[in-house]
Amino acid sequence: MYTYISSRTNPTVQLLASLEKKKFRESEGLFLCEGRKLCSEALGRCSVKYAVIREDKKEGSLMELCEKSGGEVIVLSESAFAKISQDSTPDGICFA
Repeated sequence: MYTYISSRTNPTVQLLASLEKKKFRESEGLFLCEGRKLCSEALGRCSVKYAVIREDKKEGSLMELCEKSGGEVIVLSESAFAKISQDSTPDGICFA
C-alpha cells in the first residue's frame, strides 16, 4: 500500500525538500539517502520513515525495495520528485 502525491507544495514533499539543509536534518532527525545503491545499503542499518519512489518507477525492483524498508511508501509525481532530488540523474528512489 502506498500514498500518491502529485503536488510540489504538499507538506511531506516540502519536508523532504527541506532536508537539503543541515538545520532541518537536525531538527527533524532525518536525512535523505538517494539512489538504488544507497537505499539498498540503508536497509537494516537505519530506520526508514519515508520510502519515496518516482511515479514512473513504481513497478518492479525499486518498489520492492521501498516495501522492504518498513517505512511509509510514498509515490511522487515526476515534478514532486524533482523538488526533493539533489541528484542530477536520479534513480527515482530515496529514503528518509
